[in-house]
Amino acid sequence: KGQVYMWVDMFPVDLPAPPPVNIKPRQPISYELRVIIWNTDDVALDDVNPLTGDRSSDIYIKGWLKGLENDKQETDVHFNSLTGEGNFNWRFVFRFDYLPTEKEIVYKKKESIFSLEESEFRQPAVLLLQLWDFDLISANDFLGSVELKLYDMIRGTKTAEQCTIKMAKEKAGPRTSIIRSKRMKGWWPLIKVKEIEDEEEDGENKKKKKKKKVKIEDVEFTDSSNNTYILRGKVEAEIHLLTAEEAEKSPVGLGRKEPEPLEKP
Repeated sequence: KGQVYMWVDMFPVDLPAPPPVNIKPRQPISYELRVIIWNTDDVALDDVNPLTGDRSSDIYIKGWLKGLENDKQETDVHFNSLTGEGNFNWRFVFRFDYLPTEKEIVYKKKESIFSLEESEFRQPAVLLLQLWDFDLISANDFLGSVELKLYDMIRGTKTAEQCTIKMAKEKAGPRTSIIRSKRMKGWWPLIKVKEIEDEEEDGENKKKKKKKKVKIEDVEFTDSSNNTYILRGKVEAEIHLLTAEEAEKSPVGLGRKEPEPLEKP
């Protein structure tokens, strides 16, 4: 018929009772996460020019915190990249409530369109960055992504050359926490599960890989579930975490807007 979850204390009758324990739920801390997308490199060239046969991509990045999908943000588009390089100088700003002990984001939403009141949900604090190819006529193409746990994430590399798919493996190191460090900058790999249509593209890119002397273990790996992942690009990002109070004292704008505007690349 149901369950009861309770806490029972027993004390000796010959001793005075201790003061009551505060059992109120822990209150989350309000934070603001600022993510600057600086550049991309080695992005998969998804489009083919029908006249010249040249490959290119129209690159942009999407970002959001898991559980807060209503606050997805996007950079502008770097058009006609022939080398996989993209330049953005674009800022995302995410506000969220966080429980440090549970390492979870707390948010409220209606469970369905018929719900009268919002329910509280919790989700591990994970920043998701996705790499996309913009198409003017057809649907945009998903290229790859990286998931960064705010409390336990792989440290970004200083250069794009040092950034490999090995960083996406489980328990790869060195690891860090933006909750503790508050600020970091680096390169992270953008990956996806390998599909049949990726085989043809791999063949087209063989010459490029040989020219750059890229090792297969730096761009592809198979996990314990026998899923094969491939490297689809690299992103240079700067991540800065502030409390809500700190953010109010030093506000910034979205994209390249004021205050503290970012210059165009």
